[in-house]
Amino acid sequence: MTKPRLVNCYHKNSFSGVGDFFRGSVFLYEQCKKNNIDYSLSFENHPIGEYLKFKGSSACEEHIIYDVALDFVDSDSKIGLHEFSRLQMEKIIEVIKNMDGGSKFVFSNYHEVLEKNLIFAMNSINSLVLSDVVCSWFKENFYFSNEIEDSVKSFLKENDFYDKEFNVLHFRLGDKNTFCIDGQTKGLVKNSKDYFIDIINRQKGNTVILSDSNELKDLINRNKKEFIFPVLVSDSRSSHTQKNTGIDRLEVSEDACFSGAFDLNLIAKSQKVNSYSSYYWGTGFSCWISKLLSIPFSCKPFMKDGKLYKY
Repeated sequence: MTKPRLVNCYHKNSFSGVGDFFRGSVFLYEQCKKNNIDYSLSFENHPIGEYLKFKGSSACEEHIIYDVALDFVDSDSKIGLHEFSRLQMEKIIEVIKNMDGGSKFVFSNYHEVLEKNLIFAMNSINSLVLSDVVCSWFKENFYFSNEIEDSVKSFLKENDFYDKEFNVLHFRLGDKNTFCIDGQTKGLVKNSKDYFIDIINRQKGNTVILSDSNELKDLINRNKKEFIFPVLVSDSRSSHTQKNTGIDRLEVSEDACFSGAFDLNLIAKSQKVNSYSSYYWGTGFSCWISKLLSIPFSCKPFMKDGKLYKY
């Protein structure tokens, strides 16, 4: 009998961003290893597959991909994240147990850290250490296209950051605020200039700024004279890599996938990643690729005047 093979597929109708896909891929790797199942990733059914690569992957017909999260999308807001995650876990475990040969193509973003109480989720994710085995597997198989590598190299050279060590500072203001047609950050970012400048000046050494908010990146660029250390702002124009996130009126730009891959490559080249998020669980975008590439990572909530500062 042929050894069963499971492929986690990021596809154009996936119910989450690429960071959440990496999160689910970690859990599936561990489960497949326990059950003696070959395991791989694929970006080939999503436009970002032009820029993110995984050795040995190939596109499949999209209708054969079993998207585990989609089974529960309609009930997500009613049952809450904890129950939503538990139902996903039960389904994906069922898929793995029923594999008896051949290949199965799925999409799953589940990881057991999602079942933590939301109040403690960020600390749980910060303290999570992935095994050397899963990190080695990822490093050996994941890579960026030549176009992304060349573009990031040129960007760093043009800004005198090439061949220099740098850290990444990632600001995640949230989908509803930054990517929706009627986003709410207008004015808030401008009125919080000193707050962001203070956070940036707590960093040490060369710092590359990433954010889902183009408004915030523009503000930082206009105020570079305020910074103690050299600061470089990613020149990608941020947009979500996925339309289907359960949020109405989400805007996705034509170059969203290039921009997302560009920023992921900057993370991959960094020495350390610090992030701030308006979400209780932090940010999947910078978290999971950092952990998979063994780059020190931490996330903090936006705090102002001792209170959670939500955008």
